[in-house]
Amino acid sequence: MSTDLSIYNIPELTPLLPKKYSLFIFSKDFSNTILRSGNILNHKYSFRFIIKSNTNLKEPDLAEAIFRVTDEIIDPESKYDENYKDTDKEIYLETLGSNLKGKGLGQFLILCIAYFTKYHNLISKEQQARKKSIMGLSDQTGRYGQDNNIYINMGCEVVGDESDLSCDIDTIISKRDDFYNKYVDKGFFVNNVTNQKMTPKTLAMIAQLKIEAPRHLPGFKNSLYRDWKDYPEVLSPKEIRKLQKWIKGLEDE
Repeated sequence: MSTDLSIYNIPELTPLLPKKYSLFIFSKDFSNTILRSGNILNHKYSFRFIIKSNTNLKEPDLAEAIFRVTDEIIDPESKYDENYKDTDKEIYLETLGSNLKGKGLGQFLILCIAYFTKYHNLISKEQQARKKSIMGLSDQTGRYGQDNNIYINMGCEVVGDESDLSCDIDTIISKRDDFYNKYVDKGFFVNNVTNQKMTPKTLAMIAQLKIEAPRHLPGFKNSLYRDWKDYPEVLSPKEIRKLQKWIKGLEDE
């Protein structure tokens, strides 16, 4: 598996991205252990999806998801299911974050993971035929159990104790049309066939991210940036004033 950052296309989803933005993937093969809810998880593959500019890689990342294939099943009751085998695997969503709030980037990335799992048979066909393909996660949104919880809206169900959730891959994929109706041509995502553009408010939010970087960006603890030259560019005071003026013009529209 390559360790390079590269653009990854999903026919059902990535055409909805504005033309200057792409879904990037970074993957790595390794075995490691991390603690979650007191358990040790053994992982083989780690993947990272990032939504970022395809014209200037030094622009701040807009959203990121880190997920892994694991043999630790999040639902403690699953091992008692008659279809369970001790060789079963699951997708574990380790990190999900967005620097554009309320624009659907988190739901988009969850959909991307579901389609990616299907395309590449991260869960074996034998397991898929025998039982559901599952994505597990521990909810860190602070909206656990609330109606506006992103994971509940994607069809995930509470399992075990604390904030653990189990999400059926096929159920997530079935939410694609709901996502489209809620977010396309209403902020960030666009219908490129009809040449719709991002809304002025969204453009202003992205411009503000450029001003604030690198004060808090790349914005995620587990960053791809390994060298100071790879960090988002620092704007000069003149460039910042120019962007601020542009943002004000967008807000006045």
